[in-house]
Amino acid sequence: MGRIRQVLTSQVFFDVAVTLPDGKRRQVLGEIPDVAVYVEFDPTAADAARLAVYLPMTAATTEDAARDGQLHGLEWLASTTHPHGYFASSGFTRIGENRWSTEGMLTLKDKSAQTQLIFSLSEV
Repeated sequence: MGRIRQVLTSQVFFDVAVTLPDGKRRQVLGEIPDVAVYVEFDPTAADAARLAVYLPMTAATTEDAARDGQLHGLEWLASTTHPHGYFASSGFTRIGENRWSTEGMLTLKDKSAQTQLIFSLSEV
């Protein structure tokens, strides 16, 4: 794979464990489609890589209407008042064959946290 400098559309899958009112834990799977990704990457200079991800939170879905109503509510995404999320990082670390890791800042609902992202890239 050579140098990549590209804006592309992707999707993000999420897997969250939630605790129900009865105390039981349940796994919730979902996705955010139409994610805009800017990547600048040369495998020979991975420490200089840059990644910016624009997350359209209003598009997040678990494919369950009742659960999605809660997902977009104030307790979770608050997507009406915070329709976008962002992730930005610089520098990638190889963790396997075509597998990479980066540390960056994830911003959701105007709150930011340092987050690790593990991903794979293929030539586009």
